Amino acid sequence: MSRKPADAVAALTGRRVVGQGLARLRSVDDSLPDSDRLPDAADAVLLPAAQASLPPAPLYGRAPDAVPSVRA
Repeated sequence: MSRKPADAVAALTGRRVVGQGLARLRSVDDSLPDSDRLPDAADAVLLPAAQASLPPAPLYGRAPDAVPSVRA
């Protein structure tokens, strides 16, 4: 799901932000703490069981750019 930065900040409800999107969110709310840490798949073991058992699924903010040249 894609959100406007202000909507994303409003939806944080106390959760920590990491990664390259932090700078964009800090432009809306400069009280967000700095973090130089990027998401790391090795941290998956830290997830609660209910989240760790979810099937993997991509999150797309827009449709893929690739378009098949031949349609079936």
